[in-house]
Amino acid sequence: MYELKVAIEDNGKRVDNVATKNMVVLRPELEVSRTLIQRMMEKGEVLLNGKLVKPGYKVKADDKIEIDLDKLEKGSIAEHDGKIPRAEEVPLDIIYEDEDFLVVNKPAGMVVHPCHGHYSGTLVNALLNYPGFLTKFNEPRDTKDEQHLMRPGIVHRLDKDTSGIMLVAKTGVAHRKLSKQLKERTVTKKYMAVVRGVVELDEGLINAPLSHDKKDRIRMAIDEEEGKESLTYYRVIKRNKEKNYTVLEVR
Repeated sequence: MYELKVAIEDNGKRVDNVATKNMVVLRPELEVSRTLIQRMMEKGEVLLNGKLVKPGYKVKADDKIEIDLDKLEKGSIAEHDGKIPRAEEVPLDIIYEDEDFLVVNKPAGMVVHPCHGHYSGTLVNALLNYPGFLTKFNEPRDTKDEQHLMRPGIVHRLDKDTSGIMLVAKTGVAHRKLSKQLKERTVTKKYMAVVRGVVELDEGLINAPLSHDKKDRIRMAIDEEEGKESLTYYRVIKRNKEKNYTVLEVR
């Protein structure tokens, strides 16, 4: 059983939401849903402080959530039609590489993880074909839990229609450390965006919780009730009143 400690920021939140949020960070390639976590809780595959609790139970800081990673993986594969990604000759634009990680320039239009309707041509398919990658991490330095990490080192997301830089771990140690840095927001991610309309404020903060769109799991949508906290800071770089658009730096 994988054990995680509830962070102070999650105090008072539903146990199923906290477990889902953490598994999305630890195992982003599995596209873990809250429904899957709830089913696992019913079977005793997700426990709180060693006990069975209901999905809506409110956790406290420092509580321990135990999750059966093997059952999580099998449940995710079943939930995604049993499709297992395969190596494919998909071009990769690699900007940097060392023994621990890759920096890949993902083009717009490429899906990161195989998911419903997109089981081919993804970044994961490309990485499985790249020399030096294994379907499982198995480094001498890796912990037992890290050796269960399936599919090559995806540690963060980037939407299908968004181009940009992606960090890809090559070892379990790198996967754990990069995931931790991203979770603690010690890594700064910046985007350039062109939006329709002329933004009046020079800068601002958008607070809009996000979750998967209920009608299209590939897309994200604002979900005030069950969405994951999402804060977006923007700064205006250029305004074009004549053509009605604004160029923003977003992070």
